[in-house]
Amino acid sequence: MSVVIDSKKLGSGPKKILMVGWHSCVRLVKESLALIKSGHSVSLITHMLPHCWNIFDDVSCYFNNDQLIKKLKKVKDEYDIFHVHNEPNAIVLATIENVKRTVIFDAHDYNLLRVPGCREDEILAVLYSDGIINVSQGIDAHIRETYNLDKMGIPTEVIYSWCSEDWLVKDEGHERKAIVYEGGYRSPENMSFFTYRNITSLVYHLIKQGYEFHLYGKVVPQTKEIYEQLGAITHNALDYKDLLLELGKYKWGFSGFVNEPFKTHIQYCMTNKLFEYINAGTPVLTFGTEEQNAFVKEYEIGVAIDKIQDAKKQIEAADWDKLHKNVLERRKEFVMEKQVEKIIGLYEKADKYNQSCKRPDLDLKIEEVATMDDRLKKVEGGG
Repeated sequence: MSVVIDSKKLGSGPKKILMVGWHSCVRLVKESLALIKSGHSVSLITHMLPHCWNIFDDVSCYFNNDQLIKKLKKVKDEYDIFHVHNEPNAIVLATIENVKRTVIFDAHDYNLLRVPGCREDEILAVLYSDGIINVSQGIDAHIRETYNLDKMGIPTEVIYSWCSEDWLVKDEGHERKAIVYEGGYRSPENMSFFTYRNITSLVYHLIKQGYEFHLYGKVVPQTKEIYEQLGAITHNALDYKDLLLELGKYKWGFSGFVNEPFKTHIQYCMTNKLFEYINAGTPVLTFGTEEQNAFVKEYEIGVAIDKIQDAKKQIEAADWDKLHKNVLERRKEFVMEKQVEKIIGLYEKADKYNQSCKRPDLDLKIEEVATMDDRLKKVEGGG
């Protein structure tokens, strides 16, 4: 692997940024929209078109690994920053291999923290990027310690998955009821390594205690049927803006998981759904997630459930009107636009690191590690 050291020094004015993704989830869009509103130019190379794809200056799609590499080589020196979102990690390595500028690794997920075993593509993505963005404080600290990044000098930054201030859902003042969960969920028979996606026991206990429970997500009919047998009400996946409006109709938003067997990934997660509930003005119920629990307690915007079997005691003891008022006030602070300065700060630190570091060539072919073609052959993605 050839790592370019002589990149163009990053200027202080507006940046020309290329986002690189595979499924290009809404986190990529959140960051891009905030950067664009701040005067920066943002383009996109992706396998799947994301929500709001038309906000970008330029959009290019690829359908296999060869196409991705060809497109990266074509624009290798046209952007100040190449901001790459995993997964898979192969696209991070492909970018490092083929461009002549600073590369940022935006780590949505680490297999090191959520599945037994970590492939070398993830290790190389961490060690050969110029800067790393993490989704939570706990994950950032864990990765910095595990890879000894302070000694290496690789800069990192925590950027929460806050929504855009343009997406704040107007509070209609109507009566809210029920609990809502948005995002991926699985059945006990379809967990693979991602056991935390099986929330059947949590849904069962909340329904048993008298709560109406709604789920929104793109899942197979068999999975929906299993949750419906528990008494849950399932809905099809919605367009993102329509989903945000729907979330604003519910009394509580649920962001909880069964962290057994234990996964650091869950302990320190700060999910998109957490901030989408907040964006919709909906108080949050968290469970099994240390950093989310601490967040809702600190800002008094929800209830951190201690024991799911006794959740009703905590929920009924909470002052919902106060929590709702707090959410409506606090959500104006939790918007992605407030984090642009941190993103640009990381870009500048990463560019300095790129200028000064002396990393050896690895002479490693991307195809020997993990390719985009590997991912495209899978019927179902991991996260």
